[in-house]
Amino acid sequence: MSTEKRTPHKKSMGLDLTKPLDLSTVKTDDGTCFGKLWDPSKEPCQQCADNDVCCILKEQLVKGKVTQKEEDEGPYLDRATMHELTDNAISRVIKKHKDRLTTDMLVEELMALANIKDRPTVIERIKRYKTTGNIKIKDGVVKWLGE
Repeated sequence: MSTEKRTPHKKSMGLDLTKPLDLSTVKTDDGTCFGKLWDPSKEPCQQCADNDVCCILKEQLVKGKVTQKEEDEGPYLDRATMHELTDNAISRVIKKHKDRLTTDMLVEELMALANIKDRPTVIERIKRYKTTGNIKIKDGVVKWLGE
């Protein structure tokens, strides 16, 4: 979309910005950049008579995409709830499985516990936990070493 040409509105749509906007009444499907390519650093956007409305529409577009992505893939890491992955919680999972726990099983169970789908982040959390000395990982098997 960034390769599309920006065409500033010469005349304002006349919307009252002192009142909440009903975005469903604002026409954005006219084939222009309006509400899709807003970028305040670009000269056409600076010259547009409806710059503020375009900004609001672009915000709504991005919010919709973020919401859809989070529904599909889980929350972004800065919004994920990693506080469930305490050392005690990880210890309980490992103790529960005794010596039958593989690293893949541990990662999957911790991902479910924290309700996130970001595997690399959970793996990093396990690596930090491993430095406490309570577990040993060898050949893909996690062993509890004790307190």
